[in-house]
Amino acid sequence: MCTISLSRSAKALIVISLFSLLLWVIYWLIPSFTHFLNIILGLPDQYTGREWYFVPSHFGLIARFVAVTLGLAVSLSVWVRNMPFIRIRRLVAGALFLEAAYWLSLLPSSLSLITRSPSMATLGIAYLTQIVLAAPLLLVIATKVAYCNCEKEKASLWRWAGYAFLGYVGALWVNAVLRWVDMLLGEGFAFFGSGVRSLGFFDAVIFMSLAWAFAVAGAYCLSKQNMRLARKWVGLALTMVGLHYVIYLVYSSVVNALGYVLLVDVWTAPLLGLGISLLFTGDINPKLNVSAQKTTCQVSSIQS
Repeated sequence: MCTISLSRSAKALIVISLFSLLLWVIYWLIPSFTHFLNIILGLPDQYTGREWYFVPSHFGLIARFVAVTLGLAVSLSVWVRNMPFIRIRRLVAGALFLEAAYWLSLLPSSLSLITRSPSMATLGIAYLTQIVLAAPLLLVIATKVAYCNCEKEKASLWRWAGYAFLGYVGALWVNAVLRWVDMLLGEGFAFFGSGVRSLGFFDAVIFMSLAWAFAVAGAYCLSKQNMRLARKWVGLALTMVGLHYVIYLVYSSVVNALGYVLLVDVWTAPLLGLGISLLFTGDINPKLNVSAQKTTCQVSSIQS
């Protein structure tokens, strides 16, 4: 049997992280529904005439809402009811497909930003890069999970899971770092004249770059099925992502910019606790147990 054994704290923090993402999605989904209804009813709205990129992003948010809800349901089913993975793998695959759909729904918006004006081009390129990094690998791992054969495809499943994790962290890196790079390009070296803002820049560049480097190591260890080291590197990557956003929240409080924090992936702050928990507790134990009747693959999936 292929299992991931996690501590209670790690399980709880996975649920907390998913719930944090759910709240982030709801925050944006509520006004999105308002705009969508205005468009449907023919009422004046800021997105009138821009439906070609607003409508896909609206349905993308709905897809992500369903994806996170499925992720929470799967987590509780596995850890509370001890359901075998083979019974809920299609739900896991569905959640991953819907998360990929969310990223793909941003494609029209990214093209709109790139073509709208030079000042918005960097942000549009950032969105486009996130899509390229996250969506294709999510689709691959979703397909792998949907048709998982634990006896024959275990190595391939872990390898692509590592690639998907690496791509997702890369997408988070782009969102965190390129926003600051955009400001740096606009203001030049005068940007560093503001000590507080430069601290925000270095927070993103240092910690998110470390997160991506650790994700590379984690993906490599997963591809080699060195699960003990993979857990350490994945834990370090998640710790760096969460630490960056905890510092970012403090920074935003200092500069009186808390009203803008939900524009970025601040929902990842609980990953700090999850990463630390993976570093010091729990272990990944890839044991294969094949019966004469069937092969059962039980996996607890981490989604961020």
